[in-house]
Amino acid sequence: MAELKTEVLIPGVPIRLAVVTSSDPTRFRNAFLDTWRKLPQHARDILVVRWTISNGIVYLTVKWSGCDTRFAQCSVNGSQFHFLSSVIDHLPDDVLRICVAHELAHGFFFASGDPYHCGIALPEDIRLRLAESLVHELCDIWGFPSRQLSRWCVDNANWLEKNAAPGV
Repeated sequence: MAELKTEVLIPGVPIRLAVVTSSDPTRFRNAFLDTWRKLPQHARDILVVRWTISNGIVYLTVKWSGCDTRFAQCSVNGSQFHFLSSVIDHLPDDVLRICVAHELAHGFFFASGDPYHCGIALPEDIRLRLAESLVHELCDIWGFPSRQLSRWCVDNANWLEKNAAPGV
């Protein structure tokens, strides 16, 4: 099997981009970089430490294991990110940046040891809801209004159902 080709995503930062789709990654790469620059320095510092330890990688892809109904996901304790290209290509620029910030917020919480992200003795559904609530709050604090992403998802629910299934 051929080795996955990756490219620098953020100059000077140990995170790479793997493009596993026929979509042009330029718009996504620019949105990711713009979002990164707008994060507070302490958040960037914590993420850089995580990615230095565990090889940060972002996949722009048509599917991934466990994708289900998600169109973006942070995993591997904040060092791995997946973005579903069919949806990313459809998102308006401002909503795309909010989506990226949302996943980076998950990465931040994993990297900083947040118990709702890293495991706590609660039922899984409650833990996940609390983790999502924290991410929404942090995105708002960072200047990426989480309600705007939620509103876009509601307004585009029919399109998402028809076009955002993994592998479509």
